[in-house]
Amino acid sequence: MIIRVCGAGLRRPVAGAAEAVEQLAAATEERPNDMPTVSNYAYALYLAGDIASAERASRRALDLDGRNPRAHYVYAIILDGLRGHRKEALEHLKIAAQSLRGAKMELDAISSRVSLQ
Repeated sequence: MIIRVCGAGLRRPVAGAAEAVEQLAAATEERPNDMPTVSNYAYALYLAGDIASAERASRRALDLDGRNPRAHYVYAIILDGLRGHRKEALEHLKIAAQSLRGAKMELDAISSRVSLQ
């Protein structure tokens, strides 16, 4: 299962996210060292509203492949959902923006929110 990563700013859990979490939790147990699976699991947790668990899983994905731009992008989206972590989110988005089309737009959006703080 691949979860399409979309913009930050989640306000409430997304319908169907709990089912994705369930399926990806099982996949992560089967393949605990597979970065895309762990990163998808992290994003599903985020969509389900479990930000703390999403952050831990996303850090695990970065531990598995710290150079992967998608892992940095997912981590940045999750960090943006945590209060007080936007500057750190920006750093990860800068890495992701070098390779991912959507990361540049997200970088601009989070940058504008940081400047408003």
